[in-house]
Amino acid sequence: MRSQVGPLNIDTLAWESLGKHGLRRKVLSQDQDTGAVTQYVQIPANWKGGGVSHFHSCFEEAFIIEGDVTLNGRDDLVTGSYLYRPSNIVHGHDEGANQGCMCIIRMGAQMDFNLVHDPESEEEYPLEVMTDPRGHVLDLRTSEMDWTGQGDEDNRYHFKLLSMDPETKAYTALLSLDPGWNGRLSTGNEYGREWFMLLGSWKREDGTTFDANTYYYAPPGTPHAAVTSSKDGCIVLTWMHAEG
Repeated sequence: MRSQVGPLNIDTLAWESLGKHGLRRKVLSQDQDTGAVTQYVQIPANWKGGGVSHFHSCFEEAFIIEGDVTLNGRDDLVTGSYLYRPSNIVHGHDEGANQGCMCIIRMGAQMDFNLVHDPESEEEYPLEVMTDPRGHVLDLRTSEMDWTGQGDEDNRYHFKLLSMDPETKAYTALLSLDPGWNGRLSTGNEYGREWFMLLGSWKREDGTTFDANTYYYAPPGTPHAAVTSSKDGCIVLTWMHAEG
């Protein structure tokens, strides 16, 4: 299980190389036992992937903060795009980027590369019947989704659900608070929680302020203070985990 992390501003972290094709990352949190990791990744302009089809033994999840990346020479992920790739999805045939991008990438375990020398399709496809209830989300354009109101009148906020496990209730979502929001937003501490502040800021009842580019992770059972206000409003990428 990962230990509590944050509030952590990514500007305080050093870049490190990711792979052999020019990618860089800042590790936000990592489980030393399983290798599961949340990382802030930079893909440079005119990047070209290795061009070899492969799959991973764990899920892979990505959110494009800014820029673009191409999955198979045709499907471009752009600013606000979301990807959820279950384990054993063959991909990587023709990856690249024009502008390059900044993104958050989460891996469910230590990333492995299992090569597929003779892929059955130019598209991404599962090696076997998928059992992950979240399914394969190739390119969800979150900018085209409507916000859904949640909570009562005094604690009204907005939500975009990106993916969810209907069995465990683990999910990935975008959360938005309007400028001047003042209420009480809280989640139970029986779940692991993770968030990355994309825009704006919020303040908790213990006085802690989370500004843009701030990351936080809390394993199950971590006591936490509720969010109470957001002067300028905010948009947060958030994860709720069934396990740490």
